[in-house]
Amino acid sequence: MSTQSNAQGLSRAALISLVGFGALLALTAVDLSANRTVRVGIRELSLPSVDKDKVTRVEIGGKFKAILDKEAGGWVVSDPEKPDAKFAADEESVTRVLDALGTLETGAFVTGRSEKHKDLEIDDESGTVLTIKASSGPSLSVVLGRYAKGGGNYLRLQGSDEVFVGKGTLAGAVRKNADQWRNKKLVALKADDINEIAVTPAGGGGYVLTKTTTKEGEGDDAPSQDVWTVQDASALPAGFKLDEAALSRVARSVANLRASDFVDEKKPAAETGLGASARTVTAKTAAGQSVTIQFGTEKDNKVYAQVEGNPQPYQVSKYSADGVTKALTEFRDLSLFDVQTNDIVAVDWAGTGLTASLKKDEQGTWTFTSNPAGAEFDPNTVGGKLAGLTRLRAARYLGAQGAVPIDLGDKLTISLTLQDGTQQVVTFGAAAPEGEAGTGKNQVFVRNGDGHVYAIAAFQKERYKKPADLFQPAAPPPGMGGPGGMPGGMGGMQGLENLPPEIRKQLEAQLKAGNFGQ
Repeated sequence: MSTQSNAQGLSRAALISLVGFGALLALTAVDLSANRTVRVGIRELSLPSVDKDKVTRVEIGGKFKAILDKEAGGWVVSDPEKPDAKFAADEESVTRVLDALGTLETGAFVTGRSEKHKDLEIDDESGTVLTIKASSGPSLSVVLGRYAKGGGNYLRLQGSDEVFVGKGTLAGAVRKNADQWRNKKLVALKADDINEIAVTPAGGGGYVLTKTTTKEGEGDDAPSQDVWTVQDASALPAGFKLDEAALSRVARSVANLRASDFVDEKKPAAETGLGASARTVTAKTAAGQSVTIQFGTEKDNKVYAQVEGNPQPYQVSKYSADGVTKALTEFRDLSLFDVQTNDIVAVDWAGTGLTASLKKDEQGTWTFTSNPAGAEFDPNTVGGKLAGLTRLRAARYLGAQGAVPIDLGDKLTISLTLQDGTQQVVTFGAAAPEGEAGTGKNQVFVRNGDGHVYAIAAFQKERYKKPADLFQPAAPPPGMGGPGGMPGGMGGMQGLENLPPEIRKQLEAQLKAGNFGQ
């Protein structure tokens, strides 16, 4: 009897289990017609899908505070405590927020207890409250907390205690106060679209730069090249050599001008230096767009600036202002040599107690002699060292030769002989005087054959005063040589012993030249 009761009890328990299991299956069934899955026992956060093109307002509260409104002229930003004071917003930053909203993913459930909110920095005070409002369709209000372990930020719907993990860049994109949302770009033009720049530097002497685009070949796919020139070359001093690369950078510098501060309080022209006497730069495009910027007085390494037609004054860095309002003569090419490395057939050094000579024969083999003699010479280093020598640039222009006192004490002369027999000579002298505000420290006089005097960093002279050190073999990398190494100085590199001797020799040469793997 007892056995029968147990059997019946087991049957009843099994039946109950089967019924419960069937109910669970029913609850977790997939409703294919609705194309959705209902999960039991798993908390999930479903956010409404907001159409970013219909968003008209972005409100940021809590730890950060700002209101962004979409108006006819674009996005504007205001401080919630001063809602009537509206300023142009950085539209790229607003776009980043709306894009990040579209890619936001909600992850694991964290807690439903409100007392945990403060620790997670997701309460209304220490969190970032983000409210998105749209002209039509759903809106959204969430609170973003601190970084979550494993990535993302803690996230909850405004008014709900349930906290989840939000994956994406939304939190980082919105954490700014009103001032940080303001548009700091002075110019809306793109650098590539600018084809004319007119500059009025301090003290006058205005000039115009123009861009011409040439195609290298035929057809629509042929590569093109932009070349910037001075519209009136007669404004340049006789024999002046322009730095074309520096000219080409002006358009990008204008397009990238950004405010370092905003001047919201009205200040007199006597203080800002803005007005008819200010230095200016005007950029134009082929499509007829034009913008003019005035630069005024310097204060604390910042310069007052204002875009004509825009009532908002700014302050920009002195470096930025000076970079786009240079005097024309500041575009002087400071290169000391004008030569291609492959054209050099000999280099001679002469200085106090120094003579050295580097020569290339008809077979292209380099030989080097120097006093003191006996220095080890690696011909594989010649190409790189000569390339560095031909790229030497002065740090400052000092003036025309004869008009500037120059001290050539303890001079060093480097002469390059070219294939056509011509020579280019550079002479380093003694310490040069410092410029304004202490500029030009640790520099020496230097001159080439263009009839002008420059200053260059003293270490460059010291470097080339020791030509015997320039062409010594480079030390092999750790583990690449030494006792017990492989033949050809390749010790430590396994698997190379089976290489042909000529291959091992080439690898050794590259290692000595310091260009292994390039």
